[in-house]
Amino acid sequence: MPEPDHRQSVPSSLPLNTGRDMLILVLAVLAARACYIAIAGDFVSADLQTWQALAARMDRGEFVYATTDRLNWPPLWMQIIWLLQRLAGLLHLPHTVVVRGFLAGCDTVLVLLAYRLARGLVPGTRLFWPLLLGIALHPTFVALTGQHGNFDVLVAIALVASMGALAAWQRTQRPDYWLWACACLGLGILAKTIPFVLIPLLFLGLRRLSASYRALGALLLLGPVTLGMSVLYVIAPAAIRANVLGYRSFPGYFGIGGLLNALGASGLMTVFEKAFLPLLLGYLVILGVALYRRDDLEPRRILLIAAATLLAIPTLGPGFSVQYIYWFTPLLLLLWHLEPRLRSATVVMLVLALSSTAVVYTFGGDYGALIAQRTDAEWAWRINAWLVDKPHQTLVFLPLFAGYVLLLVRMILLCRQPAPGEAPVGAAHA
Repeated sequence: MPEPDHRQSVPSSLPLNTGRDMLILVLAVLAARACYIAIAGDFVSADLQTWQALAARMDRGEFVYATTDRLNWPPLWMQIIWLLQRLAGLLHLPHTVVVRGFLAGCDTVLVLLAYRLARGLVPGTRLFWPLLLGIALHPTFVALTGQHGNFDVLVAIALVASMGALAAWQRTQRPDYWLWACACLGLGILAKTIPFVLIPLLFLGLRRLSASYRALGALLLLGPVTLGMSVLYVIAPAAIRANVLGYRSFPGYFGIGGLLNALGASGLMTVFEKAFLPLLLGYLVILGVALYRRDDLEPRRILLIAAATLLAIPTLGPGFSVQYIYWFTPLLLLLWHLEPRLRSATVVMLVLALSSTAVVYTFGGDYGALIAQRTDAEWAWRINAWLVDKPHQTLVFLPLFAGYVLLLVRMILLCRQPAPGEAPVGAAHA
């Protein structure tokens, strides 16, 4: 009688472990956010109040791009607000609750997508604990959904899907993966314009593709946002130029811009704001040319370049919002097994993010002031009033800025180094 083949039991157990991990991640995301929403109640950010006001305006038949200056992005989020308003009416729930429920569902999609992609990037590995602690249960991400209510999680989903498809394109050489990367990045641009900074990564291996594939990829990448923005522009060209095409993030309270503002160097801050965009565009051109000349690049470097480029915008740029942490954190977690040398810097950044955001979400007025709103204590409202000044916010966000700088420097250095166990370039010829 032949001996049993124990190797057959390993693959059969993997789906069970995968299913268990994914179920726990889903339950953790939903439970943490449901509890937070129940605690926060009506004490929500200015953004959530804005979405509710915009939904009411659309109910009255207003074209909100023309009648307000509160929509600064392509039309996807406006359409979602309208749909969620219909759903809120059917469920007899407040619009703010339905929006946060929708965003919690998006968080679930994000962690599941990242989990599945990680298994493809490094077969046999699990990204369960990094995703559980880094997103599902991390208080900053829970507050972003349960109190802040901004929609950068949609951008994160698109970025993870696009970079995952691009890594698969490099691994398998199947052009359909490149088309998927274009389509997902295009949907991300339809939500917010920031994913355009990753377009140069699509130039990688472009020379191997036929003209038909290139044309279809360009259509998938730029077609949705071009069509959506063109309709808006025809209806309200001046408003679209001012509020969407001319929109810039709030400057002067984070990082370099915040420090210059706090030091009273308004002249340098103005120069800094004007110089950043040309410098960014120059970097993107150089990156695109460099990648166009390459036919392949390992997934580790693809994710490092993507995450570093996205992180550089709030770290080195004049504008900042807390929700920008969604842009690069999932990509950092996808690097957990691909680039173990980045783990410590990622953990430090996530801890420092908690230290900074805990203050603004509990006392900051625009963020919902969860504790200040629930007490008449004079000390709480003094902190609330103290946070109104930009230099004070710069001080509060200084630990997060330090974490961003540390992480960015570490990623830049790792981009130039071989992967663990990989021989340095030229070593084989020594």
